Amino acid sequence: NSLMTASRFPKDWRILTVNPFGERAAAIIQRASEEFKNRYRLHHTANIEDKEKVREAVAGIKPDIVFCASVWTEEEKEEIFQSAKKGLPGVKTFGVPYKLHETQGQDGIVGYIKESSPSKNP
Repeated sequence: NSLMTASRFPKDWRILTVNPFGERAAAIIQRASEEFKNRYRLHHTANIEDKEKVREAVAGIKPDIVFCASVWTEEEKEEIFQSAKKGLPGVKTFGVPYKLHETQGQDGIVGYIKESSPSKNP
């Protein structure tokens, strides 16, 4: 049965991060990738440092998920997500709570991602 065979393999997700600290974004996605390696394959396709360039980047790169860093306020994240959806309607979005990296570091962010993820493949 091809459906059962396909479900044994991790799902691929192409992720575009929006973070003024690109190296930090890449490191967090790499850590999350290790945590989820049995369920998902996370591919960090690009990082956008300037929130004004999100729409254009999303339209060109066509990620599955736009991942917003904790440096952005809730209002800024909403603007980023709206821009992303104008660039690629239907793109999934994920935002880390404001200042979580500042208060809990990468461990806190990876923990938040784990807590927020579905328990099964979508």
